[in-house]
Amino acid sequence: MKKAVRSWKFWVFIGFMAIAGIAGGTVTESVEDANLWILGAFICFFLVFGGTAYQKAMGALDARTERIKKELDDAVALRDDAQSLLDDYRSKRAQAEADALAMIEHAQIEAERRAQAAKRELEIAMERRAQMALQRIAQAEADALREVRSAAATLAIQATARLIAQNMGPERAEAMVQESIRQVQQKLH
Repeated sequence: MKKAVRSWKFWVFIGFMAIAGIAGGTVTESVEDANLWILGAFICFFLVFGGTAYQKAMGALDARTERIKKELDDAVALRDDAQSLLDDYRSKRAQAEADALAMIEHAQIEAERRAQAAKRELEIAMERRAQMALQRIAQAEADALREVRSAAATLAIQATARLIAQNMGPERAEAMVQESIRQVQQKLH
């Protein structure tokens, strides 16, 4: 209350009310006098409460302005954060794409290298099998030649034995056997 008593607005209001109280004792029937009193009351009301209302309205507008400014600053900060995240994800995506391309290229090179290695191993295996087949063929030829020689020797011996048996008598055969035994003994001693 002390603050209100010191205010000039308070004294203007009290003065106006005092004038209204003095003049209010006489009843006027004039509309113009009533309009004058309404105008005076309005001016007095505006002088007393207008400044306070103006300060409160301006304070509310300033507070709203500050709140909106803070929200805008927050929105800008959020936008900057979102842009930073977007840039980060784009760079990660680009890095992932580059890594994927490098993996694909490495896989192609590795597949080509393995295909060449498999081709070389197949060629070596085929060459080894061909050599083994040639060795088997050579062995089979040698076995066949040995069998043919053995069969030829057997046939030759049988043919010779028949010829000898037909052309030679028992005395001559006994002499040949004795001569063969003597030659073997000489060679052994």
